[in-house]
Amino acid sequence: YNTDSIYFYSKGTDSTFKQPFKPYTKEYLHEFYKFTEPDGRRYRLISMIGPGGAAKGNPSYEVLGVTRFWRYSKKKMQELIDSGMVVQTTSGTVPQRKQYLDDGKGVAIQNLWDDISALGASSIEAIGYPTQKPFELVQRIIEMASNKGDTILDPFVGGGTTVIVADKLGRQWIGIDPVSYTHLRAH
Repeated sequence: YNTDSIYFYSKGTDSTFKQPFKPYTKEYLHEFYKFTEPDGRRYRLISMIGPGGAAKGNPSYEVLGVTRFWRYSKKKMQELIDSGMVVQTTSGTVPQRKQYLDDGKGVAIQNLWDDISALGASSIEAIGYPTQKPFELVQRIIEMASNKGDTILDPFVGGGTTVIVADKLGRQWIGIDPVSYTHLRAH
């Protein structure tokens, strides 16, 4: 891979960072969300065992004939059982909790963003600027680190992708091109 690094800096603790997600693949859904409710709602089964056991303060008690250290209090576990969220696939196996597909946000995007293609010379958004970044990349960064109405500063505006995307996303923006030392426009 040929990669660039994106750094996130913040002054103080009052910053915005929203974890980006990408949709689940068909393969992921097929492998993990194997169960379906009568109403068509898909789910998977996840562990309720408390990681670290007693050392991490997880309570030990019996659930459906199985004693373990659980991640939930006895009261919370009973609420999950009463609401139909706990499944024991066969008698004696460790009970698991339902996790519904429609409650998920997708797959959290980690540090390698390989789901956004580089701009090719024939790309519809390419304007010929040598360091132009894809709109989708800039959009992800702006959505991750700002809210509508925030101001985006692009001190190396170049082809203008950042200010175009910022405007489209309802952000105020300032674009500066240091090569010609001109202030494009503040919006």
